Amino acid sequence: MKKILFLILTTFFFINSNGQTTEGMFIELHILASAKLNNTAKEFERKLTESSSNDTILKYIDRYSQVIEETIPLYKGNNQLKKTSLKEPFNDVSELLTDILNNNYVLLGKIVNNELSETEIKSASNQLVNKNKFISQFIGQITFNIFGAIVKDRPKGSSNDKQYSKLTQKETEKIKTIIVQLFGDRIKQSDVSKMENGYEMSANILYQGLNLEWEYEKN
Repeated sequence: MKKILFLILTTFFFINSNGQTTEGMFIELHILASAKLNNTAKEFERKLTESSSNDTILKYIDRYSQVIEETIPLYKGNNQLKKTSLKEPFNDVSELLTDILNNNYVLLGKIVNNELSETEIKSASNQLVNKNKFISQFIGQITFNIFGAIVKDRPKGSSNDKQYSKLTQKETEKIKTIIVQLFGDRIKQSDVSKMENGYEMSANILYQGLNLEWEYEKN
């Protein structure tokens, strides 16, 4: 079984059986997937930028593509997801990941079919890195909608100065801890423009949002 799909299914079962809210469960899974995508994308960018070996370029295009393929099922087609306001932003993430995947396959096919010279492959590899990195930034922007999905309507008669979360305080703190563990302390900084790609941006935006003052579910 593919590693990431196994991780998602295993984590899904554990979290769901542990009484976590549906929104909290999917946001935690999103963070796990983003961390894997972040690490793989950085490796992909470094190898394609530095290497002139066709075998190396093929290897890391394929590796990044596999991780994306294994991750996309998290973002669409899940019945529990369809019942939440995360459905639309998660679907948007899946479409962007599909765009990156398609970009990878185009160059992969051209290299395998010997359609490009070595010079053209190097140029196309750099273009692919820049194109995919640009697309990933929109995942960061979509995270504002993911964040918005955890905001709960204010109870009648409550203060307009307070904001209410669909998450519990316990799971909020857990998710923040996971973000720092996977992305490091630099993810806490408030300047999102310093994030290296859209996956880091997404984790940063969620951390900053969860770190605000909230009124929480009592369970």
